[in-house]
Amino acid sequence: MNSNEIELRVEKLRTETGTDELPVKVVKIAEWLGYEAYYMESEDNEAGYVDHEEKSINVRKNDIASRQRFTIAHEIGHIVLHRDKLKHNRIIDVNINVYSDSDKTREIEANIFAAILLMPTVHFKEVWKIFKGDENRVAEYFAVSKLAVGIRANNLSLIGL
Repeated sequence: MNSNEIELRVEKLRTETGTDELPVKVVKIAEWLGYEAYYMESEDNEAGYVDHEEKSINVRKNDIASRQRFTIAHEIGHIVLHRDKLKHNRIIDVNINVYSDSDKTREIEANIFAAILLMPTVHFKEVWKIFKGDENRVAEYFAVSKLAVGIRANNLSLIGL
């Protein structure tokens, strides 16, 4: 699935849920989908996972809020994009280097979904322009990390403008 197709799925979800406010309320979207967000203790690389049987999104308790938000959005991506393609009821997100090619593709798609959900393209471009590419201010506006903003700006070819 390419980023344009993923963007259409995000926009469909935003329309269905009536999600217009920024920063995006990812927990409310998860609840609309019938999932609860839980904060867990985790000492390994597990940032989070979705359990379809339990209808839960489980996020590492000790992560900073922007990371938790991205993880929840990422898991929502799995729910929306991959629910019907799963062999198991639980997807655990750890080190992407240990995944098979199809798993890596799903992880990349979920990351793209999360970025678009948290930083919708039209809004992102406007805010990027208003803040003159100040990644810190853009990150604060969308309640995401500076790294997420940099990647999103690069993917939208805004870096250097």
